[in-house]
Amino acid sequence: MSDLSIHRLKDKLNLPAFFLELWRHGERNPTRLYDLSFSKLKDFPEGMAQLTKNGIRQLYTLGQNFQAKYVEDLQFISKKYVNTEIYARSTNVDRSLVSAMAFYSGFYTSDENSTDSRILFAPIPIHSITKTEDFLDILGIRCPRKNDLWKIVDSSDEIQALLNQSYSILSDISIETGIPFNFYAMTHIFDAAIIETLFKMPVPNWVKNSMIEFEGLFVNYTLTLYGFIPFKTRNFDNLQTELTKATSGALITEIYDRLSLKIKCQKMNESKNKECGPINAQKLYTYSTHDLTVVSLFAGLGFKTFLFEKYSMPAFGSTVALELWKNGTINESNNNEEEENYYIKIYYYKTFNATNPMNLCDLLKPECSNEKGCPFSYLKKRAELLRPKPDWNGMCSQRATTTAAAVS
Repeated sequence: MSDLSIHRLKDKLNLPAFFLELWRHGERNPTRLYDLSFSKLKDFPEGMAQLTKNGIRQLYTLGQNFQAKYVEDLQFISKKYVNTEIYARSTNVDRSLVSAMAFYSGFYTSDENSTDSRILFAPIPIHSITKTEDFLDILGIRCPRKNDLWKIVDSSDEIQALLNQSYSILSDISIETGIPFNFYAMTHIFDAAIIETLFKMPVPNWVKNSMIEFEGLFVNYTLTLYGFIPFKTRNFDNLQTELTKATSGALITEIYDRLSLKIKCQKMNESKNKECGPINAQKLYTYSTHDLTVVSLFAGLGFKTFLFEKYSMPAFGSTVALELWKNGTINESNNNEEEENYYIKIYYYKTFNATNPMNLCDLLKPECSNEKGCPFSYLKKRAELLRPKPDWNGMCSQRATTTAAAVS
């Protein structure tokens, strides 16, 4: 019996209500080349920063794996595309958009319409908004408060200590390339070198010898910027929470609000309510994003880290899955708050081809001590803590300084 079949038997008394997935796009080319690189533009025929053919195949495979679980095993989503069941969201970046196309092509594939050498793209609409307004695009969104908070982090003792530990490699890279001694200015060099190494291309020794240390520095810097590491600055005692609000708050509250509405509309059978119209039939909502968006979701959900096994950023095609389930043994006539009848399973697929994901609820004990998963109240608590106030734009307009108070 397969793992998926066992999974289904265990949940036979419970009912799937709504599934949400957020993944990092597939394998891509470097965003740009660096001076003294051995590579040339012609070495990347798809274009800089674009998804590779292998990246398309990765997300296609990811889609097939979720088809096996959601369509074939759980029989929750229709085999053929029904537009009211699916909503696909992506950042307004080519590699994310194409990743979403590839995912749904795999999700709705059948043996007769695909071969190893040919993928038929499924005609699924992919929705996106402007980068500067999209909280899924952490680096591209316009949010002065987030930028202020990151500047506070940049000047903190913790970050200065990290930079001092890596002074030697940063200094060597600066001397070799003429780039100013600046962490952010050097990230594109190592981004390109990591991908060149992945593609088995030659990499200059002066960067090859520094790659492991720089990746560790990048991971630690990211842990700090996204609020994983607690520390205080002068007159700013809650910087960790404020960082998580600015990078994860909008995402985690949107997820909670969507699932909460799903519960409300199911419980009250509000078929004639305009607010319930789209969500009533909807079963799967997906986000096609970036490694930093995966990181921000981990922070928003309250995890202490995004590192599992390898000390590196989330891999191409890595996916966080939130599954909303209803306890099938609850009597519909009880007077408890309807959200108490639901729970959430949180899984992490560390690679695009993972079929046995990590059960992340195990890492959230004791709050998620139920063997089924996390109570829905846990997600509600995280959303209440991190919700941008008065709203996203209002929070972003409130500038942060070392003497600023938290946004309440």
